Amino acid sequence: MPYKESIPLQAFIIEINTMISVIKSSYQNASISLDTKKYVLSCSIMLCSAKIEVYIEDFFNTWIANINASSLTSALLPNNLKILYLNQPFLSNAYKKLILENSEPKFIDLLNNELSNNHFNLTDPVKLLPRLYPSVIYQNKKYPSPENLIALYNRIGIKNIFIHINTISHSDLKSTLISFNNIRTAISHNGIPVEINDSDIIETLKKVKRIFTFIDKAVYNHINLQSAIATWPS
Repeated sequence: MPYKESIPLQAFIIEINTMISVIKSSYQNASISLDTKKYVLSCSIMLCSAKIEVYIEDFFNTWIANINASSLTSALLPNNLKILYLNQPFLSNAYKKLILENSEPKFIDLLNNELSNNHFNLTDPVKLLPRLYPSVIYQNKKYPSPENLIALYNRIGIKNIFIHINTISHSDLKSTLISFNNIRTAISHNGIPVEINDSDIIETLKKVKRIFTFIDKAVYNHINLQSAIATWPS
């Protein structure tokens, strides 16, 4: 089945293209002050960062909603994702009793009360999945630093997302993302640096769009191999 952009990626691309269009029209309008034009550049970078987080959230919200609406069993979920959801508070609490309090009876009692919990279906390849909540995947990992993205996509079984996207893009997209974050940090502290102009910001936005286009493709390939592609958010 050929790759098709996810709906969240399509929305993200529209947002980035709109930012680029606004920058171009602002700089072509002689009646707009330079301060206002610089403000447009600053807002575009900050908004781009926010829209990355929206893309991540929308993607996983839609994908997990599709999984919940299906009749999949755990056999069609990546192992990392099963482990992530299996790590429920009742398990953590039970192991605290065993390890920290050295109380095997309390450990056994807690787990004994949870043996019917449907999250254990994640360990059985023939049983239907429990209801999954997408925020479990992206919680604390939406900010687009390389470290967060590596941890985020590892949760669904992609070992290092940058190895995948660098390979299929034949470029160093991790360095591209670091460069974007450096610009964002500089702007958040002091506004647009004097050496950066509208063409630089437009090129930066295009590069960010490219990063997440390849991330979308890499995740598609992963789901196609490891799970049910019918759940793809398209």
